[in-house]
Amino acid sequence: MNIRAVAVGLAVIAVAVMLFFVVAEKRRLNVLLSAEAHGNKVLATVTFFNPTDTDIQLEASNSLADGISRNVFEITADGERAAYRGEAKEPMGAKTIPAGGKFSVTVTLNSAYQLDSGMMYRIRYRADNEGREIRSDWVDVEIPGAQD
Repeated sequence: MNIRAVAVGLAVIAVAVMLFFVVAEKRRLNVLLSAEAHGNKVLATVTFFNPTDTDIQLEASNSLADGISRNVFEITADGERAAYRGEAKEPMGAKTIPAGGKFSVTVTLNSAYQLDSGMMYRIRYRADNEGREIRSDWVDVEIPGAQD
């Protein structure tokens, strides 16, 4: 085998890999999650930021615009995952986030997850969007215990 042919082949592969990552980076969404307890309910606000110079489609079930239609939150307490009890429903449609734009939505986590009073929860948003994982950092929320 010719060394020059091997070198050219490796160079072509390297360029293809770099182009893949450049294109993938252009399709990236940043996600910010904030959550707080209001009595025994936990309200979560998810903000999707598009830092790229192209519009990005956010799949309908990931946008939460029609509520929580699938298990897109990781919620744990004492190392155990909170039970997802949401009903599968067909979301309305994809959400386009313009280049440099953002989209925020607030949902009540108790509508789809079993959350108990007197517990400290770790929560993050995590979903697959157009073949790429999008996720927030973890946030901690304590639901106050029952009052005597």
